[in-house]
Amino acid sequence: FKDTSGPSLDILLKLMAMVSLLMAPLIDGKEDWELWYVGAIISVICLVATLVLMYMGILTWQDPLGSAGAAGGDEKKVAPAPVGEPTVTTAPVKAWGNDSAGLREAAEGEASPMS
Repeated sequence: FKDTSGPSLDILLKLMAMVSLLMAPLIDGKEDWELWYVGAIISVICLVATLVLMYMGILTWQDPLGSAGAAGGDEKKVAPAPVGEPTVTTAPVKAWGNDSAGLREAAEGEASPMS
């Protein structure tokens, strides 16, 4: 665990202790499986609620912030390189504005972007 997991585990242990202390009087004096149908009813209600929320699209595996980065700017989406292929990352150069054709020509020695 990291150093920060200690406080969170402490809160979890306190919560579990409180729940067990609150539940103990409810199950005191009951035989095993005496009220099994109550747990089954609650489980069925939770399952139905989960399925309804999934059908409505409220409960999904999609990242709700996944599209936040795409709306931010001019970033181009790059397909990941195949496994085992070396990758080269280049930073965008904006020395003379958005004239990328002039920059390429200047890099190749054909023309100057300032002319």
